[in-house]
Amino acid sequence: LWALAFVSTLALGVQLGIAVSVGGSMLVIVLHSMRPHHAVLGRVPGTAVYRSRRLYPEARSPNRSLIFRWDASIHFANADHFRDSLMAHIRSYATARTPTGRATAAPFPPSAEAPSLSRASETGAPLHVVILEFGGVNNVDTTALRMLCDLAREMDQRGITLIVSSCKSQVRHRLKKSGFLAMLGEANHFARLSEAAKYAELLVQAFEGEQPGAQSDAGEPVPVGDPRRKRSSWSKLSMRMERHILETGDRR
Repeated sequence: LWALAFVSTLALGVQLGIAVSVGGSMLVIVLHSMRPHHAVLGRVPGTAVYRSRRLYPEARSPNRSLIFRWDASIHFANADHFRDSLMAHIRSYATARTPTGRATAAPFPPSAEAPSLSRASETGAPLHVVILEFGGVNNVDTTALRMLCDLAREMDQRGITLIVSSCKSQVRHRLKKSGFLAMLGEANHFARLSEAAKYAELLVQAFEGEQPGAQSDAGEPVPVGDPRRKRSSWSKLSMRMERHILETGDRR
């Protein structure tokens, strides 16, 4: 920008040079707002800190989960970019496998847009949870709200649980008023990312059916795939989350 200001002032004069410089600055701001920074986060080992996995390769996301951070307001000019960026990272998990170990048809085609996550699912397991970290989002407009509602429906159809964390009060108010939070469910939005990540881990444990040696109320072994195993897993998840919330205080 300084080079543009210098050249335009020499070539066009002071007034026109200033006008060109101001116009160039405004164009840069618009372009930045259309394609803002975003990152996939992971917890740095030995700490409670979450950082970009591209900058901190040692950081790890919760098992079978993805934490997506967006560092700008979401509006009509960048709503599509938000969705495309998130989907590019989700595609990196398209290595789902069946219980027999054979690869299934990937729900998304391969993508080179998220090279930092090429090994995100080290176990070759399908993605179960997506956490949207909205600490950097200051506002969402109507177009963004419509996109988020469509995204929630699509994730539900694909069997992926969507969680929102770290919303500012005005953003949370708009998400609630639009019905987006109701679509996610009362338990799927948190004030702190650490709480959302802990909840994601518990959800994955419930998806996986807990330990192979699960037993019924009568003490009999419950075979893998039995509906009682899933009910038992969700009951354990509910009790663990209630205990965790009582220990840490109100998550909102």
